[in-house]
Amino acid sequence: SSSDVIISDCRVESDDDALCFKTHQDVPCERIVVTNCLLSSHCNAFKIGTDSYGDFRDISVSNCIITPPKNKKKFWGHVDGLSGILLSSMDGARIENINFSNITVSDARAPILLRLGDRGRARGKQKSKPAGVIRGIHFNGLRVRRGGPLGLEATAVPGHCIENLEFTDFS
Repeated sequence: SSSDVIISDCRVESDDDALCFKTHQDVPCERIVVTNCLLSSHCNAFKIGTDSYGDFRDISVSNCIITPPKNKKKFWGHVDGLSGILLSSMDGARIENINFSNITVSDARAPILLRLGDRGRARGKQKSKPAGVIRGIHFNGLRVRRGGPLGLEATAVPGHCIENLEFTDFS
């Protein structure tokens, strides 16, 4: 549930998620800028969710390079990255107005992974919420090199859709 955050000019190399934004309470994660970063992960390089009780909105990621870590030891069952970018609403969050520009993803099993689910999970005094929303996701200037077997995956629980997913200048 972070707000008004700028992450710039960083190199993050991780066995687990490199940058991961979560909401453990019904408080949003919003107004976040990530720019000019090198992100390396055996898991997910840039991730929103899986813990997603509060909404995620107005997030911009630009001028970033995503690669697997230099450490080739198997982690999470493989040596490459699981996903370059993962947006996952599993606990009722609205993920909206997320912009990616000038991003290069190399050697990720799933360069882009979008999941709209419904775990029906309550947390503390919070009751479970119905499935959330993923919409208004824009990719401009996305370059994928050596994408893995999962490719681009966008899934939603029955009766729900991922809306307004836009790709421009994609290769």
